[in-house]
Amino acid sequence: MSREGVGYVVKRAVARAGGKCASLIGKPVSPHVIRHTTGVHLLQSGVDISMIALWLGHESTETTHI
Repeated sequence: MSREGVGYVVKRAVARAGGKCASLIGKPVSPHVIRHTTGVHLLQSGVDISMIALWLGHESTETTHI
């Protein structure tokens, strides 16, 4: 699946979810936002930063620290 295809699926899912959860309407939800939020949640859960860097595909943990 292409990058645009993933974006399309996320956009469509958010639009459908907006019907049941009005607070989603107008919020910027993208694959990047989901990826970043997941990384933050992993960090808050105590997962080692080097594991998060690997999961996110970062070459360096310095990138993940940002």
